[in-house]
Amino acid sequence: MAAAAAAISLSACGGSSQGAPTQLGRAEFGREADRICDDAHRRAFKVSKKVQELVAAKQSGRVSEADYRFQVSKLTISYSKIADSAAQQIRALGAPPGDDRGLERYLAVVEGESKLFFRQSYALAHGQENQVRDLSLQTLRLSSQAKKLANALGFHTCGGG
Repeated sequence: MAAAAAAISLSACGGSSQGAPTQLGRAEFGREADRICDDAHRRAFKVSKKVQELVAAKQSGRVSEADYRFQVSKLTISYSKIADSAAQQIRALGAPPGDDRGLERYLAVVEGESKLFFRQSYALAHGQENQVRDLSLQTLRLSSQAKKLANALGFHTCGGG
């Protein structure tokens, strides 16, 4: 179950922004979004490493099934928070000239991924393996959509790379 959560590459990002957004040029917007995505990917990688360590601990018997489900659920919520933060931070940049509709579609997909991670967290905590698999497949489909939308926006890091 956790291996699916660990394997999912976030298409979104996280970062920080303050004050009222000013409209950035398309190239500058892409650079800023990619900077935010770089940060999110680093954060997601750290979570993935913790998931891998947890899987190894469970396989070796150092972690009980109940503790494993609890901990992997918490880690999966981290993915949800990273994706959510990404969408908020990129939205705060303001849309690039001429393509706010493309940006909104991209952000809607990222927010959809965040919701799926949250639902997956619940399924992991309750040992609902079929639900975890179904949600992982849905997340992978959204990741593919996010990559296409991100490429159309000119992102290089956002959208999974």
